[in-house]
Amino acid sequence: MNKLNQVLIVDDDEVNNVFCKIVIEHMGISGDVHYCMSGPEALAYLKECISTGMPIPELILLDINMPFMDGFEFLNTYHALGYDRNLHTKISMLSSSDVEKDVKAALKYNSVIDYVTKPLSEAALNRLVYKLSSPSQS
Repeated sequence: MNKLNQVLIVDDDEVNNVFCKIVIEHMGISGDVHYCMSGPEALAYLKECISTGMPIPELILLDINMPFMDGFEFLNTYHALGYDRNLHTKISMLSSSDVEKDVKAALKYNSVIDYVTKPLSEAALNRLVYKLSSPSQS
């Protein structure tokens, strides 16, 4: 049984996106995994979900280093649009960077529940699902 209705991966690395999708589906976390190759594409996808009544992702795995709009610019826009207040979506950074200043900066956003270093592991995914099911995250 799937634990999450939908997961959205936002990363410009298609190989990473496919890998994450395989891990998520293999673990039974979600059968509905969508990915976007950029921040603007992800924001357009969320807008489409809202306007058409499509399922809204419960979890977003967000890369930091992307062209056009990096992960922090995405977070700033996400919050400016009020998505942090109006959607029940939580975000985990999923980055190859483990620079402490990036970790601290990401965790300052109320929508960000974790910071995971690539590649996505089963242990990290279990931790994310646990955090999403925790009453303090609701």
